[in-house]
Parts: sequence; structure tokens; C-alpha cells
Amino acid sequence: MATTNIDFTRLPFSAQSDWGKCLVSFLQSIYDKSGSQSSYDHYKGILMDYLSSVNTTPDLISREEIERYLC
Repeated sequence: MATTNIDFTRLPFSAQSDWGKCLVSFLQSIYDKSGSQSSYDHYKGILMDYLSSVNTTPDLISREEIERYLC
């Protein structure tokens, strides 16, 4: 099992919310597929950086906002 040290105080949703559970599940699936803590940490870093910067739940983020972040 991957280390799940996710700092939810930085995110616009709680660990107990559906989004929090989804984030934990997605990151765990990355670890389960790769067996790599490094891959887990890489994806976690990207998601934490983005999700902590938008100040809204993921369902309210537009495709354009994500594309701007990626460019």
C-alpha cells in the first residue's frame, strides 16, 4: 500500500467527501499498477498543486482551466 499522506487542508474538499475518497482511490490505483512510490508521489504532487490552486471542487473546473494549467 502506498503512503497516503495527503494534506487535505490544502484542498477545497475534505478527505471524507466523495472527491477526497476519489483522490485517495486514484492515487492508490497508480501505486497498485506501478508498485512505485515514486509514481504515486509524482501524481500526488501534480494533483495537489493543481487542486490546491483552483479553490473549487473538481466538478466545477472547466476543460479550459485544466488546459491552461498544463500549458
